[in-house]
Amino acid sequence: MIFVQNGTCTNYVLGRSIPMRTGDICIMAPDVTHSISAFHDEDYIINILIRKSTFDQSFFGLLDSDTILSDFFKRTFYQTSEIPYLLFHSENDPVLTDLIERAYAECGQQKRYRKQMVNTLLSLFFINLFRRHEQHIEFSNIHLNSADENLMYILRYMQANFKTVSLKELSNLFNYSER
Repeated sequence: MIFVQNGTCTNYVLGRSIPMRTGDICIMAPDVTHSISAFHDEDYIINILIRKSTFDQSFFGLLDSDTILSDFFKRTFYQTSEIPYLLFHSENDPVLTDLIERAYAECGQQKRYRKQMVNTLLSLFFINLFRRHEQHIEFSNIHLNSADENLMYILRYMQANFKTVSLKELSNLFNYSER
């Protein structure tokens, strides 16, 4: 996971450049090759590496819902995934920034239960990220064909409008028949 705490950077993923600014969060699939360029003294980018085993133990409970994010993580860790990353534009959310700063500070201390505290803070981070910014997801389309890309937009629209969306509305909006 890449968190731009301050400034800007460019994240290069599979030959594509992704500009990121303060508050942006990029969750990368495992084994996806990427690099980051930041050129200003005020740029502060945090790269958080999470082991699959840690994710299983600490964060898997977050995936029991049926959302686009849980689907991304399930496919990424337990199947093959065509989506190498998810990008969130959190608009410099102070809650997320505080949680990351606290987790980072905890890593530098030699206190008892340090790992548990970091995992708990990251769980809170993910919960708040999903709860507050699920509608701000930018999907990668590096490997998506047009049908897959349409499906992702349809799912995204359905999730954002789940209380009122209808089949007729979806079919009209995305140029499909109701059938």
